[in-house]
Amino acid sequence: MTTPGQAPFFSLLLPTKNRSEIVGGTIQSYLNQTFGDFEVIVSDNDDSDIPTRDAVARFTDPRVRYFRTSGKLPMHENYDFALRQARGAYVVALEDKLHLTPQALEVLHAVIQEHPEDVISYPFILSQRERLETTPRPVQIRKFTCEQTIEEFCRFTPTYWDIFPRGITSCAPRALYDEVRRRSPTGMVFSWINPDYSQAFQILSIAKGLLYLNQPIIFVPPSLHRSGKYSNGLAAIRKAEQAVRFFQSLPIDSDEMLRDVPVKSHWLWVNPVLYDFRKFYRRPGHEPQVDWVRYHVQCLSIMVIGILWGGDVRNEWREVRRSLRSRGILFSIRVAVIFFWRAFRSALMRLVHRFRY
Repeated sequence: MTTPGQAPFFSLLLPTKNRSEIVGGTIQSYLNQTFGDFEVIVSDNDDSDIPTRDAVARFTDPRVRYFRTSGKLPMHENYDFALRQARGAYVVALEDKLHLTPQALEVLHAVIQEHPEDVISYPFILSQRERLETTPRPVQIRKFTCEQTIEEFCRFTPTYWDIFPRGITSCAPRALYDEVRRRSPTGMVFSWINPDYSQAFQILSIAKGLLYLNQPIIFVPPSLHRSGKYSNGLAAIRKAEQAVRFFQSLPIDSDEMLRDVPVKSHWLWVNPVLYDFRKFYRRPGHEPQVDWVRYHVQCLSIMVIGILWGGDVRNEWREVRRSLRSRGILFSIRVAVIFFWRAFRSALMRLVHRFRY
């Protein structure tokens, strides 16, 4: 436990907006940790200054620190505001729907003692249970260079999805975040368009290495993910009003965002992410190239999810067909083969996941 005046080991960032009904349960999952040396930073960006404030006020634990914003911050600025309040030696960025397993910080602390300078990533778990425990098996760690991680991203591989240190699936030294801020072209760690990806690209530009920890650290309980109500990604797929407002709040327009991608739709999340990649990844001596075959596979995969969740992807389908026609039949065949193989693999992994978590 942190003593008064002493900096905590972990800072847990909890930026939130208009989700007061779930914030309390999320905070409680943090306070249930078996490792106690941490602070929780709640950055309340609600439209009203009452609901989340009242939800947080019922917690008297001094480790919970509440901050009220103007209520008008874009998502990336809310994340960055929370980070600026951090006092801990290591930072764990979270979402208001993300819970921690009870042993999460204890496991992370043990890994950090052996690897204090590395970035740690872990899986994003949509759990079938409201409460999820860290498994008692020995901790499994895989080491990756930052260059390897980016190459996996550029091919949009399943490995990339597992290991990529997005803000919400990673833990990093606060000193590393401070260095990112000093170098950032926007002056922010969590920047536009996608706060978690812009953070990751900047971290991977300067970090020494990445450790992938194949352990349950964070998870979304079924009560918070089955309806899709709290998913910004699904809001974009569905072209919901909150997603429209988000894109309108950005300091760039759609043409600039889509300038260097073949499928012209900002509703496909891969396109805004690629914009962030071009803007923020700057590792000396490394100039990775995007695999455009697998990029089209990723676009198709996003569209399938959009259909399953009730999204209108007709325009995106037209854009994908237009792009494929311009590239020829052999290119399209390669896209189809990889797409169907990945669809089969994804279905199999979801079945395994359902039994495991």
